Amino acid sequence: SAALQPILDVPFAFVGHDLGALVMYEIAVHQHRAGKGKPMTLFIIGAMAPELHYFAPIHHLPTDAFKETLRLLDLSFDERFITNQSIRIDCAALTSYEMTARVILDVPIVAIAGTNDALIAPRSLEGWQQHTSMPLKIHRLPIRHMELWLDAQVISIISAELDRLLKPFRA
Repeated sequence: SAALQPILDVPFAFVGHDLGALVMYEIAVHQHRAGKGKPMTLFIIGAMAPELHYFAPIHHLPTDAFKETLRLLDLSFDERFITNQSIRIDCAALTSYEMTARVILDVPIVAIAGTNDALIAPRSLEGWQQHTSMPLKIHRLPIRHMELWLDAQVISIISAELDRLLKPFRA
């Protein structure tokens, strides 16, 4: 959070997918508690609300069982770009995540998930409303979990929301 301070004096938004969304949320909570700059909005992509978060401890499985479990969860990845160890570390972090404390942010939240996402139950997105005093917007798109962060529809949603939020600064 301290490393971000020099760049938080202009309008900004946080965008995070899966583990990145939880990290982003915790940074926003830290910023809120410290009375520091707040984002114009949080874009939560492919992540259930913190108090509902659960990820099975699969990171200890033997390699073949680990890869098969990822496949069953529809979390396939290209090993040329992501090492087996980095995926295990992400899974360990997801398994060990615990919400620091319930904080109600005065920041709108846009939650995006895939209808074909085996990890994110529809109601788990609604839980984000408990973390903001502002409106929660939910978008469910007909795509899989691992497609969310590169999908044109997701980028379009983010772009349109940022355009709306930044309009007053352009006048």
